Amino acid sequence: MTSRENAELHQIARKIFDIVGDIPRQTEEAREHPSEGQPYKEQEVLLRRARSELARRKVRSKYLPEDMFAEGGYNILLDLFIADAVGGKVSVSDACIASLVPTTTALRQLSLLGQRGLLTRLPDATDGRRDFVLLTTQGYKAIASTLRDFEQTED
Repeated sequence: MTSRENAELHQIARKIFDIVGDIPRQTEEAREHPSEGQPYKEQEVLLRRARSELARRKVRSKYLPEDMFAEGGYNILLDLFIADAVGGKVSVSDACIASLVPTTTALRQLSLLGQRGLLTRLPDATDGRRDFVLLTTQGYKAIASTLRDFEQTED
């Protein structure tokens, strides 16, 4: 191996290390939320409420134009909450679909939710063209609190 090839290889290895070394820190920050400390029963109740709320919104969108309600961001947060509860991953394109609004609107919502600290984007380690979105601690707590408070409004 020539010194030039060695230098190129070293440069590539450094880039890979920089990318991979940063992912655990980002993932740890994004996933530090109270779901691990919640009693199993409460997690199940919150997951059931989130699924029910999202299902109601999908039914509503069959009969009424979804853009009347402009709640694409909330739909995304509910979908991320559900994915977190079941250990799933949500790509940016999946989040756009879950939003039930046009893709450009969903992308703006993702950007806004990120700016407000409710979600974070992480690169896919296996596919550089794709990013995943995850709830931050703040985002998780906001949705969990909303779902808990729904119980008080039922009846």
